[in-house]
Amino acid sequence: MLILLLINELKRLTMSKSIILILILISLFSTNLIIASSPQEIEQQIQSDLKKEKLSPRKQYYLYVLAGREFLYSSNIQLAKKYYTKARELKVYEDKSEVYINLISVAIRKNDTASIRKSVSNAKRYFAANPNYNKGSYSDYLNLVLKTKIFDSSIKEKDFSSLSKGFYNFEIRKVQFEELIKKKKYRMALAKLDPNGVSDAGVQYEILYDLLRVLVLKKSIKSSQLLCAPRYKKFPDDYSYTMMICGSLHEYLKHSKVSNKSISQLEKYFSKRYSDKSYLLLALKELK
Repeated sequence: MLILLLINELKRLTMSKSIILILILISLFSTNLIIASSPQEIEQQIQSDLKKEKLSPRKQYYLYVLAGREFLYSSNIQLAKKYYTKARELKVYEDKSEVYINLISVAIRKNDTASIRKSVSNAKRYFAANPNYNKGSYSDYLNLVLKTKIFDSSIKEKDFSSLSKGFYNFEIRKVQFEELIKKKKYRMALAKLDPNGVSDAGVQYEILYDLLRVLVLKKSIKSSQLLCAPRYKKFPDDYSYTMMICGSLHEYLKHSKVSNKSISQLEKYFSKRYSDKSYLLLALKELK
């Protein structure tokens, strides 16, 4: 049913708009890249961060967004709703587009028509009040939801599960990751990486995502869940900064620290080549 509606919608759109819609559909129907750790481990890490650090509302916001995203990936819908709702209710001047859009996804997954109506209404109200955020693929996603009228339908899991996977809209090549990492704003940097499309952007973004995810979620992450893991398994001796950092992340997740030897090897590497990526080493040293 949903697929037929989308095909009909494509027929009515101009070529440029059709391309945008196709890109959205690829994101929506793609297989999730991340297999999350157990909900208990992730929530324990989040609660630990909240207790041991005096987090500003802004830092709390990004922690809640990342928690909601992790739980949405692992299909723990109640916890995804809990943390996305916490993020939505925090009084911070941040772009909350992902929060409002993915609360729609949560409602669809819950097969709750009333919640879908409410979450769509909340999103419409938010974007009306914040027109600067009501653009690009987020806007197209919401319009697609409205045009297919799924919130007025008898929602069935098998028909609409693809829309419940969540949606993220960050042009990662435009994000100043070096600046964020040097300022140790790891949660903010991680929140700006699209987990659905990071691999398509290249191995350098995969390792950036892995590094930031370990820095934020620490030992609640398993080595097998690193995006770089399959490549590292094939080429463990590859002398590239991406595989060397991947090896260091494996080392940390196994031994709870990165060795001085690994740090020294990367220091020598960055002194000779790719010095513009040496800021990654600054972040990795946080795991010593």
